[in-house]
Amino acid sequence: VRPELNVPDILPAVGKALSQPSSCVPHGAVTLSVINRHHAKIRPLQFALLGQEPCFMQRMVSVCYNVTDNFGTCVHSSFSIPPSDFKRSNYANLIWAKWRI
Repeated sequence: VRPELNVPDILPAVGKALSQPSSCVPHGAVTLSVINRHHAKIRPLQFALLGQEPCFMQRMVSVCYNVTDNFGTCVHSSFSIPPSDFKRSNYANLIWAKWRI
């Protein structure tokens, strides 16, 4: 069993994102995500269609575990997340961390 993931405080970043007007994200809404080094390679594909849309990216907040990018706002954590091993519990840890985020 892996230790519970450290989830940084995202409230300031969410508050800042919510203060930005948006024509494509509903009032009072943000998009939250989680990224680690293992998933960083596919992140450009994730945002291929919306990455250049300020109305969306201003409302995008991610918890960034040992990685950074320019897709929205990264709330950094130095906690390391290994690639998911579906035979062990680290995938479950990532899913449960998303509930806390």
